[in-house]
Amino acid sequence: MVAWINRKLNWNSFKEILQGTARVTGIIMIIMANAFAFSQWMNLVRIPDNLSRWIIGLNVEPIVVILIIMGFFVILGCLIDGVSLIIVTTPVVLPTILRLGFDPLWYGILLVLNLEMAVITPPVGLNLYTMKSIMGDRLTMKEIIRGSLPYVIVESLCLLLFLFWPTLALWLPRKM
Repeated sequence: MVAWINRKLNWNSFKEILQGTARVTGIIMIIMANAFAFSQWMNLVRIPDNLSRWIIGLNVEPIVVILIIMGFFVILGCLIDGVSLIIVTTPVVLPTILRLGFDPLWYGILLVLNLEMAVITPPVGLNLYTMKSIMGDRLTMKEIIRGSLPYVIVESLCLLLFLFWPTLALWLPRKM
């Protein structure tokens, strides 16, 4: 809209915008199709059920299992984008969460917090690269990463609060 108002939107720039959008959409669709196929294969060979039974058979406290899963997501979030992480891990992890008796909405909130940390955590932190492309030469990548650290700390504290006090995470959804 701004480009149209400033008269910078012409037929050529509009075609470039559509081509870029189609390219990105195609890449996302390929990622999602492959992740879906992988998830279906895992369900076919019963990996989620077997993993869930194995984890429950460890006889550890359920909160320890959640801590391990969240730590796993923090590490994976630094290496894989959020959409792929959700599509690939949810069929594996959700049966375990349900068998341990946790609220799936609470787990979803924790997962979203983990993914929010992932997009501002190097090396894959997509929002860091977006900020760098917006700022150009005005900020170095090191300065952008340093600027994101307070947010990572705050999100980590929120994750711990929601982890140990599920009612705090579920307060607003239950009011709706």
